[in-house]
Amino acid sequence: MIKKEDFIIYFPDSALYQNAYLHIDQSDSVESPLNSRHLFINNNNIFKNRVDIFIEPVGIPDSLLDKASIVSCDENNYTSYGGEIFEHFITTKINWFGDYAVMIDTVPPTITPVSFSNKANTSKILFKIDDNLKTAGKA
Repeated sequence: MIKKEDFIIYFPDSALYQNAYLHIDQSDSVESPLNSRHLFINNNNIFKNRVDIFIEPVGIPDSLLDKASIVSCDENNYTSYGGEIFEHFITTKINWFGDYAVMIDTVPPTITPVSFSNKANTSKILFKIDDNLKTAGKA
C-alpha cells in the first residue's frame, strides 16, 4: 500500500507480475476546474489483479460528489473508471499504471431507441447509449 495525504494505492497480493519501481507525482494544475488533484503514476506495467486507487476530490463541492469518477488521462482523452465515495476519497479499481484524476461528469448519456419488436410472444426493445466519456472498469 502506498499512502499519502490525498491518495492511496492498495496492491492486493499478487497484483503485479514482477517488482516495479514507481515514480508518483501530483499536480494542482489540470485542464478542468472541476478536476481535483491529478495523480501521475509513471510505469508501463499492467497488473495481474486490479489495484484499488483512492483519490481525495480536492476542490469539488459536496453537491457534485455523486457525479465524481476517477478517469485515466491520456492527453485530451479521458476514460472513466467510475467511482464510489469512501470516507473522504473517490475510489475505484484500475488495470494499469497511468495518469488519473477525479473528474465530474455532469453530461448525461444519450439514449436513442433503435427498434421495437413484438413478435411471437417475444417483446424486444433495442437502445443505443452514447456517453461523452469512454468507460472502463466499473463505469
